[in-house]
Amino acid sequence: MRRYEYLILGAGLAGATAAETLRQHDLNAAIGLVGDEPHLPYYRPRLPGYVAGRIGRATVLDRPARWAERLRVDTFLGTPAVRLDAHERTVTLADGLRLGYGALLIATGARPRLLGVAGESLPGVHRMWSLADADGILADLSGARRAVTVGGGFIGAELTESFLERGLAVTYLIRGPRWFHPYVDEAAGQLVLDELRDNGVEVRLHAEVEELLPDAQGGRVAAVRLTDGTLLPADLVTCSLGARFALGFLDGSGIAFGRGVLTNEWLETNLPGVWAAGDVADVFNPRVGAHVKLHNTFSAGLQGRMAALGMLGRREQLLRVPQYGFRLFGLFFTFVGVQNSEAPELESWALHDPAERSYLRLFLHGGRVVGGLLVNSRRAGLVRRLVEEGAAAPADLATLFAGRA
Repeated sequence: MRRYEYLILGAGLAGATAAETLRQHDLNAAIGLVGDEPHLPYYRPRLPGYVAGRIGRATVLDRPARWAERLRVDTFLGTPAVRLDAHERTVTLADGLRLGYGALLIATGARPRLLGVAGESLPGVHRMWSLADADGILADLSGARRAVTVGGGFIGAELTESFLERGLAVTYLIRGPRWFHPYVDEAAGQLVLDELRDNGVEVRLHAEVEELLPDAQGGRVAAVRLTDGTLLPADLVTCSLGARFALGFLDGSGIAFGRGVLTNEWLETNLPGVWAAGDVADVFNPRVGAHVKLHNTFSAGLQGRMAALGMLGRREQLLRVPQYGFRLFGLFFTFVGVQNSEAPELESWALHDPAERSYLRLFLHGGRVVGGLLVNSRRAGLVRRLVEEGAAAPADLATLFAGRA
């Protein structure tokens, strides 16, 4: 059995950042990195651009081939963990190899939800999460004329745009009343709906898939049937329905679960010597006094670094305010801080200028600004400053944000 002072489960952004941080502060420690994909850590948000043809595969695989060698990190790729023994401080991999650890980071990320309907395994039907998924979609683009994208979040919207760029006709299915429900309100949802339709997308709200139908030869997907009986022709179908977590390897370990692996504000789990970071972590956020999940690259990198510092014995609270952007056709979204509608006692205030197609929504907790969602707005810096200061929000927000939202 190999034993590591620091063992990281998950070769995504959180795991990669943790490995880099550990090596930066401990030049001699033995570090192991386990990943269920055969690739070194890569930049997953670039996958829709890769499908669209805007960027090449090498840009997705942004870490050089010698990344692990330079860091002196042992990698175990394509071999996910199947069991954690917290008492013995060991992890068993799918190939039977056992790895011991002094400190462990769980950063295994998320997986896409499945539709759970007949025909989901037909050729031409794809999830969109991994590089292998993107490669599979690209292989099926040849000869495809009509695509159906399922999923009312970032990935579904980006794939819709990618397929339009490839010259396909696209029908976009959203199960809820608007895109990114419940995290956007009706005003922001209408902005997105108008933008999609103005660019030639057929958008169907409250759309539920009943089954996926094969062609006459029974080989490939040919149509999508909705629960209301509507039949949509399709040569290509993608499903991006949100996140689930593959946590079966933690069964019997004694670790506490919430919406993922529960941690305190320091990213420590209830098990000694075990941390969690990234999408899989359900982190206590002291700004709102609740466990909040933030699915974005900024938070993944920040948490990877913070967990690594904790593993090094440097318990530090890195309360930097997450900020990241998302573009959809002519709309540019900026997310600042916490926008999680599941956080208790979170209130909001919005400013919308339809003529300018701009929108701003602030999220407040206890009278303090803790986050914001902005569309085509130049006020992200001001929102970020309010969050960072942690001071009571001004009484007259309308005056503060007067002019363009």
